[in-house]
Amino acid sequence: DKPLTFVDWARGPQFDVPFAHWDHRLDLTQPHLKTREPMLALRRVIYHLNSMFDEEGVVWLQLAKEARTERRYHAATGALLHANALNVESSYLEWAKLHKDQGQHKQALIALQQEVDRLAKYTKQESRGSKSDPHTNHNAMLFRHAKALLLMARWTEDSGLRKSDDVVELYQKVTTLAPKWENGFFFLAKYLYSLFLAKQRDEPGTESSASRLHRSSSSASVSSLSQASSASGIGSSSIPTVSEFSLNLLTSSLRNYFNSLQYGHKYIFQSLPRILRLWFDYSTVNKIGDVQSRSSNLKSTNSRSNGSLSTSSSANNSNAVMTVMLEYWKRLPAYQWMTVLPQLISRIGHNNEQVVHTLVHIAAYVVIAYPHQALWSVLPVVKSGIDSRSAKGMDILKAAKKGLGEEGLSLIHKGAALLDQLIELATTDLPASKKSLSMASDFARLRRLAPSPMILPLQNELTVTLPTNGRTDLTHLAFAENLITIAKFNDEIDVLRSKERPRKLGIVGSNGIEYLFLCKAERKGDLRKDSRMMEFGTVINRLLRKNEETKRRRLNLRTYAVVPLNEGCGIIEWVSHTTGLRQIVSKLWAEHGVNTTNKEVKDFYDQREKLATRQNITLAQAELQLYREIICPLFPPMFHKWFLSNFSEPTTWFASRIAFTRSAAVWSIVGYIIGLGDRHGENILLDSSTGECVHVDFDCLFDKGLQLEKPEVVPFRLTPNMIDGMGITGYEGIFRRVSEITLESLRENRETLMSVLDSFIHDPLVEWSKSSKRQGGSGGETVNEHAADAMLKIHHRLQGIVKDSLPLSVEGQVDQLIQEASAAENLSQMYIGWMPWM
Repeated sequence: DKPLTFVDWARGPQFDVPFAHWDHRLDLTQPHLKTREPMLALRRVIYHLNSMFDEEGVVWLQLAKEARTERRYHAATGALLHANALNVESSYLEWAKLHKDQGQHKQALIALQQEVDRLAKYTKQESRGSKSDPHTNHNAMLFRHAKALLLMARWTEDSGLRKSDDVVELYQKVTTLAPKWENGFFFLAKYLYSLFLAKQRDEPGTESSASRLHRSSSSASVSSLSQASSASGIGSSSIPTVSEFSLNLLTSSLRNYFNSLQYGHKYIFQSLPRILRLWFDYSTVNKIGDVQSRSSNLKSTNSRSNGSLSTSSSANNSNAVMTVMLEYWKRLPAYQWMTVLPQLISRIGHNNEQVVHTLVHIAAYVVIAYPHQALWSVLPVVKSGIDSRSAKGMDILKAAKKGLGEEGLSLIHKGAALLDQLIELATTDLPASKKSLSMASDFARLRRLAPSPMILPLQNELTVTLPTNGRTDLTHLAFAENLITIAKFNDEIDVLRSKERPRKLGIVGSNGIEYLFLCKAERKGDLRKDSRMMEFGTVINRLLRKNEETKRRRLNLRTYAVVPLNEGCGIIEWVSHTTGLRQIVSKLWAEHGVNTTNKEVKDFYDQREKLATRQNITLAQAELQLYREIICPLFPPMFHKWFLSNFSEPTTWFASRIAFTRSAAVWSIVGYIIGLGDRHGENILLDSSTGECVHVDFDCLFDKGLQLEKPEVVPFRLTPNMIDGMGITGYEGIFRRVSEITLESLRENRETLMSVLDSFIHDPLVEWSKSSKRQGGSGGETVNEHAADAMLKIHHRLQGIVKDSLPLSVEGQVDQLIQEASAAENLSQMYIGWMPWM
């Protein structure tokens, strides 16, 4: 026998586990070249000394990837040349990615084609019945071929070098090679949808609101963007008609979105919102088949000559889309539908009875699977003040009862009773002198409901946990098995002094821990906006966890549960250990002898007209002079002293200041993207245990602050005290860098964000502006005339467009925002109650 060499021995099965541990250890390190390069160098030397040249080549390839990721292209090129010298065949793919990152698109496609051709040799003889599974080792080469083809299809689509039919064929080859891989189906669906929008644009008289937004947002001309915004008409919900060819594109796109969700959830926050939007938009007909036209409800009197829709074509649209929905919705697990349950519930008043019937069954499907969590979304519909919505809520429970046992039926009964009493607690009128209530004497019926099988409405208890392996699993446990239910209510209920006089109550959970909640009735605001914002924050946090830079810094938005109980009130999870920024700074000022009141400040501002006349300057210049020379000297920045007094140990002081600066940066950028206003000192809270800032009260969304009597002219709060809390570097350093990283992550994931926001902003239940109109009478849906403008502004911001400028880089956009937010010229124009000097 031939003697066993060291190389043969080292490649034996006994080393499979140690080598696997090597890769695992590398994954645990910080994703930086300076951290991983020494480890890779050591492995490379070991392999080289033992003549294990194939393994050495793979390490060179890993080094090239790490260098390319950090844009160190010379180092990546050198590593790839070493890999080529060792005849590593798979280096073609890394060459292609390197060319692509450097903007050499043609060379990238050539290199990628070489990799595709190489892999095709291995897969040419494969039987059509032998399918690859990306999550097993079976047919790994076949799957690598599919990955390379998908990359080829996406790059070809971006380059525009080939016809759409050729691109579709490439995508279809991917789904043939890897029929259980969600990526192939998702990107095929996405491309078919873009073709559908393009076809709608080209067909006279059939351009939908979605295609107008797509056209306007992808145009390079700033002037055409503004024109598209004014002409778009999103908010009109009359059903767009489509040709047979366009309808095939639409239904094929829907089918492939569903197929992607059957095999994974990587793109769930793009796929499901888009499925719902297309379903609702292209099924908007009434029960006798006529087109439901809402154009008469709009202020605009402009009508298109080709705008009339035929009943038959609209009915065909509705029937085709409904056929796809009825065929596929049951194929998705309940936890996937649970992620969009609030959006489903919001459209329960849809004017197509078949859509409503299907919505009822999907919601019932979720209630049967997760009764404890889903009932917090469904029962408020039953308690709605709109009769038709309440009836639909009862239909959901009626359908769910068929699949629930005695325990589930009891849960529904006790849950409904609990909501009744919580609504009574929130809405009971109290005398102005009342500062506290007794559960035993004032709300005895609520107290008697404990212990209750209803879970506590906590963020962690209501948030779906998706499978960690990325695959769709029908048996997956989306929530913890040990549910925290209501054990008892504390007797004392505090009545807070704010204008709505919310009630703060303590509930002891089945785990023995006390949790605090705010039971609140809104007379002017809408808690459903807060609820939507928290859902959006959860999506943002998922995206931030996927990005290496944001994950390493542990960037996230502090979210909490907001559960509407009906249209007028809700229950909010109390954010523990927090104090308002205004309360903190006002206390510091008082301790240091700064006792000037807001009334005195107002008296100063009331002199601006006299000052302007006396010095022959504009009113804005007078306000700026007062702000700089009188107001700011009266209120010196002192926020840094809170960190010194609250975190006396040096390491905790340093950590808390960093936590504040990072959280302030993330909230600032996210708030800017969605047009969040009203960021006064009581809506920004500080966590006394970590220094992290938390934002509350999200009634002023989508640039509503610009419509106020005193418009808000700053993109976020970056006042002297905010800057003072960031340390000696101010907004330079951590705040600026974290803002750039956060904005870059959001811009990279803008399609996901736009898909989620699109479903929120078109929620017919939420009035995003004062001029939103109700249609359908008892149905309670809102025609949102400002949806197109809001979505266009958000898309602009995610592209780097600031105030009709050309697209800026991430760094340029952040710098522009910081300058606007901190400029005295802008702060002096803010409303006095916002306290721009604080």
